[in-house]
Amino acid sequence: IDFLTVFDPSSLEYALTDIINNAPSRVRNMQMNLLGTHDTERILTLLGGERSEGRSNEYLSKKKLDDLERGTAKRRLRMAYAILATVPGIPAIFYGDEAGLEGYHDPFNRMPYPWGREDNNLINFYRNIGRIRRNNSVYKEGEFKLICLDASTLVFERYDETYSYITFVNNSKL
Repeated sequence: IDFLTVFDPSSLEYALTDIINNAPSRVRNMQMNLLGTHDTERILTLLGGERSEGRSNEYLSKKKLDDLERGTAKRRLRMAYAILATVPGIPAIFYGDEAGLEGYHDPFNRMPYPWGREDNNLINFYRNIGRIRRNNSVYKEGEFKLICLDASTLVFERYDETYSYITFVNNSKL
């Protein structure tokens, strides 16, 4: 999240080097990777909204992302999910994140699924990434190599004896 919001790659670097390199492959390939849970603010809110610290629950209950914030958050969420789905491990999605639910801390992050009001562009993105992952076994069992990570760029390779796929994330401030 810090890589995408404040252009700080240090936590991501730790996850992609120390954690991945020190876990046996049977653990690394089965670990549950997630962006949000019922115990965290909604990922869309974290990626595009103002911080909740110092804000009253009354204020947070009414606060929604404006169009600019939501656009930024959706762009960042697509990058975040592309990373999550292509690094070692199994991507886990907290219900509603794929549909564009917003929300600050509990209880605002536990709103019901927005049946009939889903963000179909986000849902289709999640489906497409899922299809790519499902159809390419290298994302389930392949090796991982970090190629580049700085404040605005992430590049890594997933490979096996037959295939090599590169994930490139451009997180520049453009």
